[in-house]
Amino acid sequence: MTRLLKRVIGIGGVQGCDVIAVQAELGTPIPIPVPVAEAAVSLVSRVARDATRDGWDRVNAARILYPLDDVRGGDLLVALAGDTTVGLDPESLDDEFEDEDFLVDMTDCRLWAAECLAESGDLRGIDLLYELGLDPSLHGHFRQECADRLEHYGDARAADLLMYLARDTAVRAGARVAGAWRLARLEPSRGVALLLDLSQDPGVDRLFAVWALSRLDDTSFADLAELLVALADDPSLPQGDRTQAKQWLDQGCAGFIIT
Repeated sequence: MTRLLKRVIGIGGVQGCDVIAVQAELGTPIPIPVPVAEAAVSLVSRVARDATRDGWDRVNAARILYPLDDVRGGDLLVALAGDTTVGLDPESLDDEFEDEDFLVDMTDCRLWAAECLAESGDLRGIDLLYELGLDPSLHGHFRQECADRLEHYGDARAADLLMYLARDTAVRAGARVAGAWRLARLEPSRGVALLLDLSQDPGVDRLFAVWALSRLDDTSFADLAELLVALADDPSLPQGDRTQAKQWLDQGCAGFIIT
């Protein structure tokens, strides 16, 4: 058995180690021989520490290491989550992608490292998600994802992070409003107050902020009419936004029924 499993590592490399780690994590009836586990730990530890490797390879190796040696694996994941050379460069992403929708299918390896810890039940992962959400060296899209993950794990800091990101001018304007809207569903009073502030902030899509307010159960059209009047009369806004604000005013509540 030992010889066979060592052959799995020898031929499969890191992926062979992944097979060993999965067996260890599942607690299969056949124990993993100590020499095999040691060989797997040695290989993936080297890969995770190798700064010449791609960030994905390093985090993947640390992820595989965790079930085999949670101390070394966990420490490596923490280190990788804090290593800016492992992650994506925010400025390069902004230059390449004007629309954040293109980032939906991408991930930052620093965020992935934190998620690996959190998914393993290591509380350091939750703390790292919050810290990364505050970190301007991470692209705003992935900082918003940190808030998503905190909400998923039921961490109360998700609301605080959404508040912070909605006020952070380094985050794209649309994402700031979208984050405030999400906050309003978690904590209505703080979210509504934030959306009201953003509806008067020339640095964001003010019309989007008013629309987001209109989607909340406790907001009436009368509450928004004054904001719409201000938008319709604001010469600094694009003509299309001013026209839309006027249309909503003319149509009343029905103007906000948009899917």
